[in-house]
Amino acid sequence: MITSRKKILALASMLTLTAALFLSGCNLPASPGGEPSNDTSSRTQVQQTVQDSALVNAGTLTVGVNLDAAMAPLCYEQDGDARGLDADLASALAGQMGLKVKFVNVSSPASSLGTVCDVVMGQRASTEGVYTLAGTYAESASAFFHKGDTGIAKVDDLSSKRLGLQGGSVSEAALDRTGLTVEKKGYGKVNDAFAALESGDVDYVLCEAYAGAYLAHSAYEDVRFVGTLNRPEAEGIACSNSNTELSSAVSSALDTLKGNGVYSLIRSRWLGDFDSIEAETDQVKNIPTKQEGTAGATTTGSSTAGTAAGSNAAGSNAAGTTTTGSNAAGT
Repeated sequence: MITSRKKILALASMLTLTAALFLSGCNLPASPGGEPSNDTSSRTQVQQTVQDSALVNAGTLTVGVNLDAAMAPLCYEQDGDARGLDADLASALAGQMGLKVKFVNVSSPASSLGTVCDVVMGQRASTEGVYTLAGTYAESASAFFHKGDTGIAKVDDLSSKRLGLQGGSVSEAALDRTGLTVEKKGYGKVNDAFAALESGDVDYVLCEAYAGAYLAHSAYEDVRFVGTLNRPEAEGIACSNSNTELSSAVSSALDTLKGNGVYSLIRSRWLGDFDSIEAETDQVKNIPTKQEGTAGATTTGSSTAGTAAGSNAAGSNAAGTTTTGSNAAGT
């Protein structure tokens, strides 16, 4: 049997991650499509780094995730459990802090922190000072994907091209606020747009950056990220402003996971070699602004509303194969 170089590298990464997580006392989360291990009760014993008085549940890091707004690859529900990069990272954080991990479904950090959960994953900085971010680990932006590696696209590359996206999505709304002229083709799901890109029916796809990176890594090896439409916004781990002990412990644990390579390996499991995105290097430059009285992006193709309008991502089914969801990531 011939084993591809990609499979060999993936196996090597898995073995490296297993060793790293074992040494750090963290539990090994499963690869996409497998059975993740969110239970850290069997982890190597690590000294608890935060007092029980700073926790909702003694000896446990109770993690808030919004499963009602599923966003693969960051967070979604499968078989009643939280899955995705958020869940894997939270499990590793708990192990690094000498704690078990428990996931709870929450919709608002303001009403949940300190009562229902200790931290909430995937949050942007609070503009109202409701909570603090103990650290960031992802970014949110609408991004372009193209078949073949061309580097960051230019406006001239995109202009008048066939652009696939999920109808009614966040990314479509962002595009319509610009003056970029494209032949917009709407699809019911982001996966359908990627299939159209693969078949040559469209030249680019616009969707949530991490969703697109997940799809490219999972099913479309020749598709590459070629820049963001808008400025990326950092997302991280929200803690209560009043719980400085926990915030400091989470921040320290995240720094350790980033420093010892565990974070990078968890990230590569879901996103492959997709790096963190920065406005200075990864945003398409000189996107034209929408002029008053104009329609913005030109819709000359079909525009089918998505199954979850307003979202933007790839989904994952129970078997772990890539399916479509919203512009964020539905199951």
